[in-house]
Amino acid sequence: MSWRQVFEAALVGLTIFCTYAAARMDECYLSNNPQRCLPPFVNAAYGRTVVASNTCGTPAEEFCLQTGVTGVTKSCHTCDNADPALRHDASLLTDFNNEEISTWWQSSTMLQAVQYPTMVNLTLNLTKSFDITYVRLKFHTSRPESFSIYKKTCDTCDWQPFQYYSGSCFATYGLDNKGIVTAENEQKALCTDDFSDISPLTGGNVAFSTLEGRPSAYNFDRSGVLQDWVKAVAIRITLDRINTFGDEVFRDPKVLKSYYYAISDLSIGGRCSCNGHASECYLNFEDVLTCRCRHNTAGRDCEKCAPMFNDRPWSRATRDNAAECAECDCNGMSDSCYFDAELYRQTGRGGHCTNCRDNTAGPHCEFCLSYHFRDPATNRCTACECSGIGATSQQCDESGQCTCKPGVGGARCDQCMNGYFGLSEAGCSLCQCSNEGTTDGTVCDADTGACVCKLNVEGNNCDRCKPGFMNLQATNPYGCTACFCYGHSSVCSVSPDYTVAYIISDFQADDDNWQGRDYYGNPSEVRYNRDHISMFPDNYYMSYFVAPEKYTGLQVFSYNQMLEFDLWVEQHTSALLDTGSGASDLNGGVAVASGEDLILVGEDENGDDMKVSISITGQGNRMPTSERQLYRFRLHEAAGFRPRITPFHFQLMLNTLKKIEIRSTYGEGLVGHLDNVQMTSAEKFGAGPPADWVERCEAVGFTGPFADECAPGFTRDPPNGDELAACIPCNCNGHGTSCDPVTGVCECDHNTMGDHCELCAEGYYFNGEESRRGTPHECQSCPCPPNHSACALMDDGSVVCTSCPPGHAGKQCEMCTDGWFGDPRTTGPCQRCMCNGNIDDNAIMNCNSTSGECLKCIHNTTGFHCDECLPGYFGKAVTNIPEERCQLCECNHLGSRHIATCNPTNGRCDCLPNVEGRTCDRCRAGYWNLHSGEGCESCNCHMIGSSTGECDQESGQCECKPGVGGQTCSHCLPNHFNMSRDGCTACECNVDGSASLQCNEDGRCDCKEGVLGIKCDQCQENYYDLASGCVECPACYGLVQDAVDTHRAELARLKNITENIGDHQPMRDSGSDDFLNQLAKLNATVQKINERAERNKAEMQKLREQTDQVEFQLQQIYAKLTMVEENVASCNTAVEDARETMDRAQNDTVDIKNMLGVAQEKLDQAMMDLMDAQDIAQESLSKENNMSRLAEEAETLANTHQLESQEVVETSQQALDTSRQARDAVQSAIDTLEQLISTLTDLIDSGDKIPAARALRDELIAQSPIVKNNAEAAKNESTDLFTKASKLTVPDVDTEDMDTRSQNIINEAQALIPEIDRLDEEYKTSHINLEAQISLAELQLKYALTSQNNADKLMAQVHSSEQAALEAVTTGNDTYQLVLNSQATLESFDNEITSNRERAEEALSQTDDVQRKIDLANNKTANAQAALGTAREIAVQASNKAQQALNIAGNIQSSAQTILNDAVASAGQASAVSEKVDRLTMELDQTEMDLSSAEQQAATDQAAVVEATGSATDAANNAERTRRKVDAVLGELQDILNRLNNMADVNENEISDLEAELERLRAQVEEANLPGKVEELEAEVNKQNTTLADYDMYIAQLQADIENLSQINQTIPVNCYSATRVEQD
Repeated sequence: MSWRQVFEAALVGLTIFCTYAAARMDECYLSNNPQRCLPPFVNAAYGRTVVASNTCGTPAEEFCLQTGVTGVTKSCHTCDNADPALRHDASLLTDFNNEEISTWWQSSTMLQAVQYPTMVNLTLNLTKSFDITYVRLKFHTSRPESFSIYKKTCDTCDWQPFQYYSGSCFATYGLDNKGIVTAENEQKALCTDDFSDISPLTGGNVAFSTLEGRPSAYNFDRSGVLQDWVKAVAIRITLDRINTFGDEVFRDPKVLKSYYYAISDLSIGGRCSCNGHASECYLNFEDVLTCRCRHNTAGRDCEKCAPMFNDRPWSRATRDNAAECAECDCNGMSDSCYFDAELYRQTGRGGHCTNCRDNTAGPHCEFCLSYHFRDPATNRCTACECSGIGATSQQCDESGQCTCKPGVGGARCDQCMNGYFGLSEAGCSLCQCSNEGTTDGTVCDADTGACVCKLNVEGNNCDRCKPGFMNLQATNPYGCTACFCYGHSSVCSVSPDYTVAYIISDFQADDDNWQGRDYYGNPSEVRYNRDHISMFPDNYYMSYFVAPEKYTGLQVFSYNQMLEFDLWVEQHTSALLDTGSGASDLNGGVAVASGEDLILVGEDENGDDMKVSISITGQGNRMPTSERQLYRFRLHEAAGFRPRITPFHFQLMLNTLKKIEIRSTYGEGLVGHLDNVQMTSAEKFGAGPPADWVERCEAVGFTGPFADECAPGFTRDPPNGDELAACIPCNCNGHGTSCDPVTGVCECDHNTMGDHCELCAEGYYFNGEESRRGTPHECQSCPCPPNHSACALMDDGSVVCTSCPPGHAGKQCEMCTDGWFGDPRTTGPCQRCMCNGNIDDNAIMNCNSTSGECLKCIHNTTGFHCDECLPGYFGKAVTNIPEERCQLCECNHLGSRHIATCNPTNGRCDCLPNVEGRTCDRCRAGYWNLHSGEGCESCNCHMIGSSTGECDQESGQCECKPGVGGQTCSHCLPNHFNMSRDGCTACECNVDGSASLQCNEDGRCDCKEGVLGIKCDQCQENYYDLASGCVECPACYGLVQDAVDTHRAELARLKNITENIGDHQPMRDSGSDDFLNQLAKLNATVQKINERAERNKAEMQKLREQTDQVEFQLQQIYAKLTMVEENVASCNTAVEDARETMDRAQNDTVDIKNMLGVAQEKLDQAMMDLMDAQDIAQESLSKENNMSRLAEEAETLANTHQLESQEVVETSQQALDTSRQARDAVQSAIDTLEQLISTLTDLIDSGDKIPAARALRDELIAQSPIVKNNAEAAKNESTDLFTKASKLTVPDVDTEDMDTRSQNIINEAQALIPEIDRLDEEYKTSHINLEAQISLAELQLKYALTSQNNADKLMAQVHSSEQAALEAVTTGNDTYQLVLNSQATLESFDNEITSNRERAEEALSQTDDVQRKIDLANNKTANAQAALGTAREIAVQASNKAQQALNIAGNIQSSAQTILNDAVASAGQASAVSEKVDRLTMELDQTEMDLSSAEQQAATDQAAVVEATGSATDAANNAERTRRKVDAVLGELQDILNRLNNMADVNENEISDLEAELERLRAQVEEANLPGKVEELEAEVNKQNTTLADYDMYIAQLQADIENLSQINQTIPVNCYSATRVEQD
């Protein structure tokens, strides 16, 4: 046995001794105060049995060691359970861990199918619940790829996952890798890939901390969820998948034997779970581990309170609360109790005692037993002695009161209670008094049971209202409310339609129109004081507040309700009135009440005033004082108002209330204040509670809820009486049953009239037979036309019609007047001649009196009804607008094919080719020479020289640009040259120096001899006087000329030498050679620049000319397209007008059908009337007067039928006119369509420069036959309809024929609708084709907007990167601070180790202190580990933030590249567009330059983003290097902690080594220079901010460029690109 093993054995013995010594010390109490105590922290797995589901060695098998190197011979061994030296069973998991002699448990190899999905379970039963802190596994082989840890919280509970480890979390366990635990689910098991690498191949550790990452870990004492989370009675390790190199797929036995599970040590750190109520666990007499419970607790886990200690609920002990179980309070009457949760909730003490003594009971034995009560004198339980007659039982309450039978009272139940009578075996009889109807405070007579009723209540039990009253209520002091019903009924009930309302004056804003009066009724001042009103006293101190209008009028709803107000008085001083403050007394003033302090004034039934009043102290109110008081008055006749009046008169007064007056002053010098006035009322269908005092009356002859209106058949007596007047039956002399309920005017029947039906109605007469009075036959019908049947009875007994219908004449209206036609006695009533207003009303015989044909048409009209224009005229024959009447065609003889005829609808003449105008009086735009008589000729204006493309219509002269001439503007004017889009340029040849003022095509003038210059404006050498044509100088100047020529020759020779200098041999002087070479290069460069300039000049001139031509052509195209659009719009309008006209025709047709239906109904009625007449005739053949009456009725019916037939004719005429209008509208649409086709044809003929227009023309021409045919069909059908409508005559009685014709009209009208719809759809198709060309411009704009959006996205990502970098800096600062904290903690830990070492040297002599020192060192170690764990976690978070910043930077770079690509693509598209548009306008040249600049800016932006990305990458690399250093330090610190945990004895050498390593780590932390790193990160962030600011500026410039492009796009004409599609180039 080595020294180390001896020392370990001694240390174990010492630990046992210290544990025993600590057990003797009561750690659960401190100074007799309970505190939380915990068993020692142990390895719960040590020495316990682990059950493995798979173990190698049964039978013996071979396994090989994994080297991780392919092709190397593996070292193989044997596992045999039969051989202790070769055994690897589960007991080796929990034995003593010896680093020098390794033991382990091992499973079968993969050759034995030990691999996923086959799992291996290692189960450890702890036999008792433990609070688990960590689970640690040390693997002898490589760690598994996937394994998990489970726990049980009880022996019968299911396994619950603790933690998952897997390199494939989601695929294996369905969980995300490294999830997050939230406060809502702190018992969530996580999965991580931290320990799933195949390396190391041996000795890999896995440590699972149960509380790591749990949000409530630092509040563990208050987290029941985590307390349950760490509790376990058993632990299971499930090994799911072995880590391999992938070579097992070849199924090589040697390889498969090298893969297996092997674990050398299983440690479970925790404490025996005693819920904080025990400091140790022990083996009880059943050899079961049990807590040694304190704090009055019991159970294996101290999970319950001990007997007689159940006064509060058991709870787990915490650092702040020991949760000691409290003793039950049984008052010394019991020795047992239990915890009663309900009792604890109610009283705060839950100890419920049982088996109480001395006749006691209750939770604390505080009550007496049944039939006993506690006598206060003796404090003992005494018998109740209840009466056997009056008591229901022998049990009494705690005061000795027995429970009595109904109506019985007294302590022993031996007498009747108030309200009861007749004590007997059954108790006392209950008084049957109604609470609602009985006066308060009264009971029934003890002998008779009679009740004392309220004022308006009756009955022995006061349970019903007196007659004339309603609504018995307890809250009503008078029981019931009197019926009002305006005195007409005594039967009423509660109306359900009214709710409570209040009339209020709170004086918050103003005085609410309250007035004042003095004793004599004169106005008196009312002063408003912020929130109340006040009045001065007068000499007689009798002044009143007068209520405003809202308190008066109809206030019967306030009957028996409350009038309330606040009133107080004060001594009169100016200060009081100004401030409204109350005084403590009246300062000597005396308040005196009167009988008229509250006055109500209304009207009686005669309209006279009716007044009642009451004292301010009435109804229990107090005398006013200086304190604010509430006064309440019930508005009821029995409430103290004087004089006492009847309920009806009191309600009548309220119904016509004129005044409410409240006395303001009650003594000399006293000021009255009024506030918060409120009168209860009611409103109909309001939102308040029901107003159950509002009545609903029932009375014969009356109606309305208040019997305030007469019922049908009744009227007021006297007439026009008010609500108080009686209602009597109507008096209608037998000719009516109803009349006006107020005036009595009857609703007469039987052809009578008058207020009381005393006269015959108009069209009827009384023949004088008194026997007919009051019968239905009193009045007879006049023998006159319908609706004009007034007649009179002559003295000779004949009847004469007095009001014939218009157009009728004669004694009985049997003739027609002038302007009317028909025969009233045969064919029907007279009809007005229908000449459509085209006759002279002052003339006679305008129409045929029999047929109605118009004979004298005017206004250039003709036709049966003057409804057509004369030949050679056009317009609307039927119209009320003079401008629309028939007009002469007036076709121009030069431009028309036919002079005397035109379109009868619109007056358009038939024009010759290229002629337009309604009268064909002008040439179309671009044409002239109307006087030719054969149409107009084309102007043929030159496309470049002409400014408008049009010419004078008389001369044909085109409108030319400046400097352009010729009739077609085809050549430049004299002395001009170079025709372009701006015209021709003036030659401007010098008059004196030019041989001619006309220049050449290049603008050079023809100069005279001796004259030079493009404009011939300067003389040659040796010539002078330009004004004279440059005269040659004298001969003496020849010498000068010769000298000049000599110099020129020398210069030419020098130039030749310079040009040929390259042909000579190099000079010896190297400086001269360089100069010559540079000079030659310079000459070559100048020459190239000159040549390029000349070419560019020529190309620019050519391009300018082409642009001018294209621009002119586009102007012409745009003008013609505008004309096309206008024509299309006109066509559309015409089609819409035609459609509306057809809709009106359809509506008129429906009206015709309805009229025919009405005619049919009237004809049926006529048939029924005739049948009735026949029946009457058969019954009265012997009565001559009846025969006359029948004849008159038959004539009346005939006249009626004639009038109805006339109405049918008029309706048919309206349909005829509408059909004609529809026909004209269709014709107008056809004309417009033909004009549109003609216009398009002209556009094509103008040079075939608009392919799109030609395609549109062809399409319209192809559709035009269809459209025209459809329109012609519609026109023909309209004409047919017109013809058929013209043939309409007065329909016969044969209704079937009438229905058939009407249906035909309807069908023909409806047939027009689809044709119009088709025409409309064809127009829309053509219009859509034009609109499709417009959408191309919008597409180009979208490209620019897309580029702007991409730039915005890039900017947003840059900002996001900035924020992430800032967060990384902040996290780095936090990490640095935590590392400093950890350093301080480690220094403290170092000091503690030094102290422990010194104390350990004294351990042999002071054994009692060893255990305490070791525990203290362990606590410090745990604190250091926790601090380091937090630092590591935050460092990892900082690293993650840095990585996120790196990823974001990468995303920015990728996005920047995408933006660049988009910008390049956009530039390409813009360039393509620019190449097309350059031929149209010179302005788009600048656009191309802007796009190029934008592309360069995008490249610059990309470089800036790349630089930003590089900076962010450097920052991420710095953060990564910092993280690695922190990880290395943390790893070494963790290793120090592990070595401390595994230190079996106190070894000074090892402690010295640890101290040295700690110092080295501290130096590394300081060397890491975290503050410097943070400063560098901050500097990098500032640099990034600067870059971002620059980028913002670039983005703004890019947006400005995009806006410029958009503006350029908007300046392009809308249809400039519709002529030639880009794709067609």
